[in-house]
Amino acid sequence: MLKYSYSIKDKKTSKKNIPSKDFDNLIKIISKDFFIKKKLYFDICFVDKKEIQRINKKYRNINMSTDVITFAFRDQNKSFDLPLLGEIYICMDIAKQQAKENNNSLNREICLLFVHGILHLLKIHHDTQKDYNKVVKIQQHLLEKANI
Repeated sequence: MLKYSYSIKDKKTSKKNIPSKDFDNLIKIISKDFFIKKKLYFDICFVDKKEIQRINKKYRNINMSTDVITFAFRDQNKSFDLPLLGEIYICMDIAKQQAKENNNSLNREICLLFVHGILHLLKIHHDTQKDYNKVVKIQQHLLEKANI
């Protein structure tokens, strides 16, 4: 079963903006759909545009902000049996912007980014357009299953 903890480093974001009940529901669905039986942990950090740009520049050498960045600890070519999957950084500023652009509620957009990050932690990537389309389908399926 997947387990998570979160922190908020964006001064404009409060706990009431975090859809933790939806996150909990998504975790149950993902754990079941991906046959995750043992406890695997990950952290989520909610940040602003300035912080996500700093992280993106430092670790990915891309000097721009983005919606979500995932650091998968098990993604390395080493076979450590760590219970900690990694970290997900979600930019609330961009989530708000994308929610408007996509006619989504902010809650749905945050949940979409949450699922996207988890898929990366589970080694599901999108290096090609075909792979990206598969990821989008998986995300939509999971959100629909959770009634989000």
